[in-house]
Amino acid sequence: MKTVLTLLAFTVALNFNGFAQQSGTAEPQKRTPEEIQTMVAKRQTEQLVKQLNLDAKQEKSVGEVNHKYAVLRAKVIESSKQEKNVNVRSEMLELNEKRENEILKLLNAEQTATYNTAREERERRREQLREEAEKRRQENSQN
Repeated sequence: MKTVLTLLAFTVALNFNGFAQQSGTAEPQKRTPEEIQTMVAKRQTEQLVKQLNLDAKQEKSVGEVNHKYAVLRAKVIESSKQEKNVNVRSEMLELNEKRENEILKLLNAEQTATYNTAREERERRREQLREEAEKRRQENSQN
């Protein structure tokens, strides 16, 4: 669960940064959480189409699932701005888990295996990055 949220946050941060840089201006464009999440959903769909070799029907279905959860994530983000007691982390984890489950239902056995292998590799890489960051923090605190 923790890794799912980390992946989601990492994806959102990377996508937001990439979109801001693409604008060609010195200042990032002001975008609503829904606009950002919709861009993230499109990129996630594109990545899955490429990675899993989805057919047109699967691409449409995965795109719809990603968009559905993009809207829900944007609502969580907005509500967290309004209400300080909203547990964004747990809600995002829950949404991402539901999204993944819906996407997995759309895949055939081979695609599911590829998806799971890629997910495991991402989790291993994130853990490695966390360990490296912790090591740097410890080295910096000793200096």
